[in-house]
Amino acid sequence: MTVFRIARQRIALEKIVKDFKDEYREEATKLFIKVLNLLELAMTECCLPLRQVKTNDEDAHLLRILQQLMHQITLSFATCFEALNHICRNITGRTRMPELVYGMVMFFNRALNFLQTIAILQTEQAEEYNHRKLRNQTAKSDEGEYVVNKYLAWALASLLSKLGWKVGKPGHSEILEGILFSVLEHTGRLLSEAVFNEHVAKSTNSGNISQGKTSPNLATANIESRYIVQILYAGFGTPEKKELVAKVLAYGRKDLDLLRRITSLAPSSSFTRDLVTKSKILIQGTLLKFTVGGDNLPSLKLPASLVEEVPCSIEAANHMEVGSREWLVENVWAFIGWDIALGKD
Repeated sequence: MTVFRIARQRIALEKIVKDFKDEYREEATKLFIKVLNLLELAMTECCLPLRQVKTNDEDAHLLRILQQLMHQITLSFATCFEALNHICRNITGRTRMPELVYGMVMFFNRALNFLQTIAILQTEQAEEYNHRKLRNQTAKSDEGEYVVNKYLAWALASLLSKLGWKVGKPGHSEILEGILFSVLEHTGRLLSEAVFNEHVAKSTNSGNISQGKTSPNLATANIESRYIVQILYAGFGTPEKKELVAKVLAYGRKDLDLLRRITSLAPSSSFTRDLVTKSKILIQGTLLKFTVGGDNLPSLKLPASLVEEVPCSIEAANHMEVGSREWLVENVWAFIGWDIALGKD
């Protein structure tokens, strides 16, 4: 069973990390990659077939198994993160860093893509029920949450919230940047659809002018929005998280090296403030780029491919429906900010 396979490989990697020695590096790297591959396999083998199961389902055993799978995902990703710290602690180990960073980022990226895919499939299934006028089944499908969406979003939010980001630690800035890029890519699309009724950034018109074509499916957007905001909150939900994220990104960004050298003689507080401000502009620029387009905007990036290719409680404000357009816009605005769009320094 996939849950046990993941647990077995995770425990093997944990044992190596616990008493890590340089001669264990190759074995740790192989287990690292194997664990990430198993996590991706779990989404297609275990989660996809269960996409129609809801929280009010009477099969409690099935729900517990899915919860255990998501728990293994969070534990395994955290173990890989800790293994990265040991593997990359010297120059020899850091030669493997691009491969490991890419693997961690792309797992998170594909998990978000999977959430989008199953939301579309779930909406299509619900519409099919309505079309056939199966009133009993339709009514049942409207009760409860889809468990795969709920538990997978919980797992992604949990691991994003609990990873021990450290300024200057090898690989941390790159992983954080790739994960945030992936989250903001989906957030920008949903924001654009909520505000403009289409994904403006994908417009083929000059200046990304709205094309006014078919409207997005609101049911799909509502399913996605409630979970993308949960994940976004895990990364940006408090001033302390925002500050830490900005500092970790600032240290690793090559395009901030010049600023770091220029201000090396400046007071420490002023130096840190400048770097953090630049990082926040990159984050906001990424969101704006995926919302309305703009290749000239400052933006985060995904790590280069080497080969071809926490749960949070976010309440509805002012009686707004959780997952609605207004709720999405207000929460993203609060977490990320729009200084760059408003022309503020």
